[in-house]
Amino acid sequence: MRFSVNKLLKLQIRGKLAIAFAGLSILPVLVVGYLGISANVQSLRQIAVENLSHDLSAIKERTSAFFQGLEDNVHFLAASSSFHRFVKAANESEGRTVALAQAELLPELIAFAQRKNIFHQINFISRAGDEILGVARRQGRYEALPDTALNRAGTYFYIYLAHKIPPNQATFIPVELRGDDEHSLFPAISCIYPIYEPEFSSVLILHIDAPSFFEIVEQQTPHSPAGTVMLANAEGYYLYHSEKKKDWNRLLASKETQNLRSDYGERTAQRLLSYDASPIHEANGELIAHAPIFGGQSGFDSEYTILKSVPEAKIFAPVNAFKKIFFGVTGFFLFVSLFLAYLATRQFTEPIQKLRREAEVIANGDYHSRVDVHTYDEIEALAYQFNIMAESLEKRDVELAKHREQLEQMVQARTKELQDEKSKLQVILDNVPSGFILLDKNYTVLSASAALQSITGKPVEAFLGRSCHEVIGNGHLCVGCPTEKVFRTGQMDIQLHRWTDAEDDERYVEHLSVPLKKDGQVEAALEILTDVTERKRLQDQLIRSEKLATTGEIAAVIAHEMRNSLTSVRMILQLLSEAGGLSPSHRESLNVAMDSVGRMERVVSDLLQLTRPTPLNKKPENLNAILQDSIEFVKPQLAQKEIQLHVELFSRLPEAPLDRDHAKEAVVNLLLNASQAIDGRGDIRLRSGVTKLKRELRDLGEVGISRSNQVFLGVKEVVLKKGTPVLFAEIKDTGCGMAPDQIKRIFDPFFTTKINGTGLGLSFVKRVVNEHGGLVTVESEEGKGSKFCIFIPV
Repeated sequence: MRFSVNKLLKLQIRGKLAIAFAGLSILPVLVVGYLGISANVQSLRQIAVENLSHDLSAIKERTSAFFQGLEDNVHFLAASSSFHRFVKAANESEGRTVALAQAELLPELIAFAQRKNIFHQINFISRAGDEILGVARRQGRYEALPDTALNRAGTYFYIYLAHKIPPNQATFIPVELRGDDEHSLFPAISCIYPIYEPEFSSVLILHIDAPSFFEIVEQQTPHSPAGTVMLANAEGYYLYHSEKKKDWNRLLASKETQNLRSDYGERTAQRLLSYDASPIHEANGELIAHAPIFGGQSGFDSEYTILKSVPEAKIFAPVNAFKKIFFGVTGFFLFVSLFLAYLATRQFTEPIQKLRREAEVIANGDYHSRVDVHTYDEIEALAYQFNIMAESLEKRDVELAKHREQLEQMVQARTKELQDEKSKLQVILDNVPSGFILLDKNYTVLSASAALQSITGKPVEAFLGRSCHEVIGNGHLCVGCPTEKVFRTGQMDIQLHRWTDAEDDERYVEHLSVPLKKDGQVEAALEILTDVTERKRLQDQLIRSEKLATTGEIAAVIAHEMRNSLTSVRMILQLLSEAGGLSPSHRESLNVAMDSVGRMERVVSDLLQLTRPTPLNKKPENLNAILQDSIEFVKPQLAQKEIQLHVELFSRLPEAPLDRDHAKEAVVNLLLNASQAIDGRGDIRLRSGVTKLKRELRDLGEVGISRSNQVFLGVKEVVLKKGTPVLFAEIKDTGCGMAPDQIKRIFDPFFTTKINGTGLGLSFVKRVVNEHGGLVTVESEEGKGSKFCIFIPV
């Protein structure tokens, strides 16, 4: 693959030519300048390092020579005869002899100090720690200190140090001395010289003015680089700084902020205080040279470091000046080259711009445009070919316009035909009771018919372009979706769905999904939704009617046969009971048989009531009164089972047309059924009231139907609309509850969950409530009890 600069730098011709001119004129200058600057920087750096090292060595040599010369002078002074006589007299403590020796030594000391002129004070301290002789500078001259000015105490520090110094050896330490006003302090360097005759006898102290030492340190050589000189102790605290302060006390007082570590950092300070490291370092834009000074003296562990730093800006000042000149000249050449590039590129770009503008005109559909270029080169030839192309395009555009007009006429005619066919098909679909939905593989609705609004309660616009899950399945794929099966198997599928509409009405919809195939593959699916609610209700009503009719016929036959047989059995049992000579055990057995016959007669009566129900005798009654009668009837049985009955009756119930006897029997059946569901102790709650229904209730009711002067049990749909005012009686127990499959059949005749039950009690309750135009509902959960609620319209 060939590398193309045009992909990397997407520039116009003018920019490319400008880069070429600038590169050819500037790059050589930049290369030469860079090499020159680099060589100059390296040379200046090397010179600066050498000068800095030399200057630091010179400072070290000067300070060493200063202290060595001073130590030689001290040795010379200590070797004088007058000094020995004074030391001997001072040790013997003879007053007159000491005075004579002192008078002989003082002129010699004053002359020595005056000649050097670097001492602030010279003191002679006895081994007892008392100053016995002193010479100090007063107004530029040296004179002997009077006895009152001598320190008779507080010099033990020097005695302590003198004991640690070998004989005939001087030690120098930086100190601060009090001034004449006892408040001011000034820096000094103390020379401590112990005197042994032959044992330790006294100490000679020479206090050197620190400025004299500073003058030696700051002394410049002809090639010394201007910089900063520093003196630091082993901990990095400044004792002397040529730019900050030259006062020991002020520097030590601010040592927390003014020291090597704060100025250069912990790592750099550690390297500067280490004598094994390189003598030259770079830090904070400075070159720093360092070396030890007057350290390692006998008896002392303190070491001092002399440092000198030079800013790199000063070292490379000539280079920086050269850079400014160099870049100025480079900028001038760059400007000239760009100006020349501009003049040259105009000869190329102006004809190309003309070509580009005319090409844009032609691209916008105006094929009449032509290019007029006279450059007498390849660009003029290109413009000529461009004009030929424009003329060819103009001719072709005329032909295309004719063909386009013909095609548009054909498309309009065909579109009109398709629209007519689509309108006819849509009219057909909209007038079919079933709703149609066309889905793609993503379950997106492509088309829908108007009948969907009556089925789902949603306008057709709510379906188009959306997923069927959103508009039908509540955001998720319906359980057992037939369309999903169609896309998966390619086979048609049909299902019956039950849902609740926006008004909480129960609806049944037949869901048929048909695959639409292309080349054997399912490309889409057609869903046909049909509202079969009424048909489903009619089917349920027919099935229940047939079931009741069959049940009634069987019950009638059984009741007729059993009643005749039971009548004969009862007569025989009564004759036996009236006869004498029966033993107690036989009479007890006879009573049990009579009770069994009575229970069987009640079952026969219930069967006859099921087949030929008694017409209701309705009249205005208070539901609470019926409930109270029912409670009194079942109280003994509830008390026997230790069941607590909690009653909450609404005191302002309106009267309603009720058959008191039938209603009481229905409530008693519910209370007894609740007590039988409780195993052991438990609770039953009975509550009454009046309310308006929050949703529609409907059920297939079992009602009496008059036919040929006789009443038969039939099926009729009972509907209580939403908002209907109703009386209600709620019976709730804490019994065993029922399973969902049992709840569905609980009101069917002969269905029971009890061993000795007949399955007719709840069927009777439902029939009585339905004949009053009401409904009975049940809610139950296994292990938690059941709740029956009777609703009767007011």
